[in-house]
Amino acid sequence: MESSFKTTMFGGFERQSVIDYIEKNAQEAAQTQEKLHQENEELAAAKAALEQELVSLRKQVTDLEEKNGRLSGELEEKTAALETAQRELEQVRPQMEELAIEAERLRPEAEAYARVKAHIGEIECSAQKRADDLEASVMQRLNQQLAEYKRQYQELVTTFNVASDHVLGELRKVEVNLSQLPRTFDKMGGDLADLEHVLQKK
Repeated sequence: MESSFKTTMFGGFERQSVIDYIEKNAQEAAQTQEKLHQENEELAAAKAALEQELVSLRKQVTDLEEKNGRLSGELEEKTAALETAQRELEQVRPQMEELAIEAERLRPEAEAYARVKAHIGEIECSAQKRADDLEASVMQRLNQQLAEYKRQYQELVTTFNVASDHVLGELRKVEVNLSQLPRTFDKMGGDLADLEHVLQKK
């Protein structure tokens, strides 16, 4: 840094210029120191954040390694199971091929059976419909006959009630007449006695 000291008439530098220079440099140094301090704090905070992130990343790596271990174990188990299934498949493949050949041989019979079953089903449906229709017809006739029987029953009850009333009326008349028979018999007895008396006088 170039100095801007003023000189005096008798040689040397002017005192105030030196003081101003020193104060200016001190102020610039203080500003530089403050700036460096702030940068140092920012760097420390960034370092702490990076360390925290590093811890988190290490934990994630550990978790991923554990998960990878578990997945590797599961993969080995599934691979072993798949290999076992493949061996079992190879063992039963001849039987499957024989069954496929047998199924192909029996296919016409199965198709014929399916057609017969479908025809039987149609017959059963038709028979069921006829049975339902017959049942409905029989029930209708039974209901009609029941209604007719009820009507005839009501007519008979009405006729019986009328006849019963008539018979009761006649019975009451007979009862009245029967109640009068003793007096009639007494009168007839008197008349017979008078007749007998007359005949004895002759």
